[in-house]
Amino acid sequence: RLDALSIGQAANLLGAGRTKKEDEIDPAVGIQLLQKVGDEVEGGDTLAVLHVNAEDHLDEACKLVESAYEIDGTGSPHQPPPLIVERIVG
Repeated sequence: RLDALSIGQAANLLGAGRTKKEDEIDPAVGIQLLQKVGDEVEGGDTLAVLHVNAEDHLDEACKLVESAYEIDGTGSPHQPPPLIVERIVG
């Protein structure tokens, strides 16, 4: 499982978003997710890369990214959620 809200909050702390309209967005920062939900991972695998220009909120952002991942550890294959949940025809 991956908590998208925590990833978004971490990216915002790094400067990839804004909380007020006056805040500046730094287009050079962001979070690159290297594993998708359902991918098989092992200890030591890199799950995400944080691109930063300043270390102001780096520790807090790292904690948010770490807490966003839930790895079941059973070793059994996990079925990722469907990309398309429903089609609306109009």
